[in-house]
Amino acid sequence: MKLSTFKLFKNTMFTDMQNTLHFNSNSERDKWFDTHFTGNNTIEFPNRFNYRYDRGTVNVPMEMEKLQGFNYCRFIDGWDNKVYYAFIVKTTYMNDKTTQLDLVIDVVMTYTQGNVLENLQNVEVIRQHLPMQRLKGREEYLRTCNDVLPTSTMMFINPAPFTNNNKDGVQFNDFMYIIQSAVELDGEFGTEDKPKMNTATGGTYDGITSAVSLYLVSSNDLDSLLVTLSAYPWITQNFKTIVKVPSMFFNLSELNKQDCKGTKLYVLDGGNTSNILTMPFNLTKSKIKEVLGLKDFEDYLVRDQVINIYLTDYRGNQLNFETGKIKDSNTIYASSVLGAFNEIDIYSLEYGQRETNESNHGFYRDNQMTINTFDNVPVMINNYTLNKANTAYSRQLENSKTISGRIQEITNPNNSVKDRLFNAVSVYSNVFAGGLASAPAKGAGLFADEYEYYRNQKAQMNQWKISPPTVSEGSYTNSVLNRTGDYGIWLKVSTINYEELNSLRRYYGAFGHEAMSHDNQIYNINSMSKANWVQFKGNYWISDVDRELFDQLKTLFEGGVRLWHNYNDLSNRSDMSDNNVIA
Repeated sequence: MKLSTFKLFKNTMFTDMQNTLHFNSNSERDKWFDTHFTGNNTIEFPNRFNYRYDRGTVNVPMEMEKLQGFNYCRFIDGWDNKVYYAFIVKTTYMNDKTTQLDLVIDVVMTYTQGNVLENLQNVEVIRQHLPMQRLKGREEYLRTCNDVLPTSTMMFINPAPFTNNNKDGVQFNDFMYIIQSAVELDGEFGTEDKPKMNTATGGTYDGITSAVSLYLVSSNDLDSLLVTLSAYPWITQNFKTIVKVPSMFFNLSELNKQDCKGTKLYVLDGGNTSNILTMPFNLTKSKIKEVLGLKDFEDYLVRDQVINIYLTDYRGNQLNFETGKIKDSNTIYASSVLGAFNEIDIYSLEYGQRETNESNHGFYRDNQMTINTFDNVPVMINNYTLNKANTAYSRQLENSKTISGRIQEITNPNNSVKDRLFNAVSVYSNVFAGGLASAPAKGAGLFADEYEYYRNQKAQMNQWKISPPTVSEGSYTNSVLNRTGDYGIWLKVSTINYEELNSLRRYYGAFGHEAMSHDNQIYNINSMSKANWVQFKGNYWISDVDRELFDQLKTLFEGGVRLWHNYNDLSNRSDMSDNNVIA
């Protein structure tokens, strides 16, 4: 008869099939049990038992009370001379000298020591811990997949650590004004009695050709310019818009200057362009890791459920970043088109791309923030002066047709002889057309008509004086933001609290990472400092394993097994948490 030998172990931490101790070999395993459990912590029966591994029970010659605390055992099967480890799941009293032990084979401890798992073929990995090289190689997937616990403590934090200026963004607090004018603003404008103006010739700026002329004036000079030009409403009525824009986008040294009634203007023309600015935001993976206090290998925690980042102008425009797509090259730019059309775009060339090259040209436009709402300054038109200017030359013509007007023309030495003669003949014809006898009466009538003409003209001008001024359309959409100091481009950062971050660490420390599709390789199961989680399925086989026991082993690994590297860690596995790091 082929008999089996038994050795029992007391108060072991092998209490479930999901947590076990892993050894480099079967011989290392057996030696560890023999040296770790000694004295009263072990029982080795001198006699052998008629027992095979497929039997669920064995009767041992010992009182039941003396077996209290013994929960694990080892036996050497007399039939195949193989070493088996098993859980003692129940003790039953048989008689005062005999106790029945119910055993369940620990298939993981028995069959998977050494590199057995790493050499399996035809497996489909569900989860596992990854060594550093594999972890880095799968970073993109791990930062964007759905393998993450739900979080609930997300709150805003001070974004200053993510800015190069140690502030929370870029404030627009220095402005220039773009004047779109249908008339040129250089030269003389005449007077209300002799107005002058030249139609605009247009120009090109920021690649856009404008039919109107584009001028740039500082905030300090705008008020004085409008006061000066208030006397020339025939000029200011041709202002299409006066747009308030941040001065940081202009390189004034490249622009031509022009004088307008003592005010310095810059001309937006000549093929010049506005500035492309680099925004002072350090939105990189390494900076995020630094702020969160992440370890070198914890790149997978740089993701949306841990930290959220976006830019805003506080007017509903946002540039949102999926945190899992942020890399160590993530420069934020602000480019603009100003003048005939006004728009500021905020974007990153590198965000969301594996490479930045010509093949990805324009990709960033799908993820940008556009600012295209600016304040427009209204212009007030003095309609009295404007009406006088608009009728100046027609009034001059009509005035010259009166008797006094023609006499004035006759006596004007600046007029030509021809004009003076013509006016003299006209006066003579009007007065003496009826003969000398009727001349006094005719002249008196003409002067009476002239008097009424000037009365009507004066009345018309007095009516103009009380006509309300015209105010061009304006808008102040950003005024409140400007007043409160919130006009600009601002960084918003929110994170989970430290306790919830550690919960995520414990999650990955305990269960590893979700595998990518078609992952068929079990990697180094000793890669972690305390324990490695292994979970897989597939059409694989382990040699010399009974069919029933093999089905049990497959079921266990489909649910996942944690392989501990040190018994002390197994004994305190409730504290493994975030301390289970890559070895």
